[in-house]
Amino acid sequence: MKIDEQGRACTVGGVRAPHEDRLAVTKASLLDAAKAAVADRGLNYGKPEDNFLRIAGLWNIYIRDTKGVSAMLNPADIAALMVLMKVARLSNMPAHLDSWTDIAGYAACGAEITNGENSA
Repeated sequence: MKIDEQGRACTVGGVRAPHEDRLAVTKASLLDAAKAAVADRGLNYGKPEDNFLRIAGLWNIYIRDTKGVSAMLNPADIAALMVLMKVARLSNMPAHLDSWTDIAGYAACGAEITNGENSA
C-alpha cells in the first residue's frame, strides 16, 4: 500500500483505493456527516446516553465475570472507549473515512452526556 502526501492510502496491490474517486474531505463536511450519523443511529438505537448506559451495564458484567474485578463504566466512559476502538481501527486503515466520522460522532455524544443538556 502506498500513502499519499495527506496520509491516505493510494493503492492496494496496485489497485486504486476507493477514496480516489471521492471529493476532498473538509472539517465541515466530516462534521456534517457525523451529525447525520448520530441522528440516524438515534433512530435505530435510541438516545446515546440510554444506549451507552446499556452498553456500560453489559461491559461491567462482562469485566466482572471474566476478569474478576468490579468495573464502574458509565455512559461517558463508553463514548471514550468507542473513540479508542475507532482509533485502533484507524491504525490499520488511516484513510477510512467512516472511522473518522464515527470518532466525531462519539466525541459529540460524550460531550453532550457530560456537559450538555442531559448532564446532571
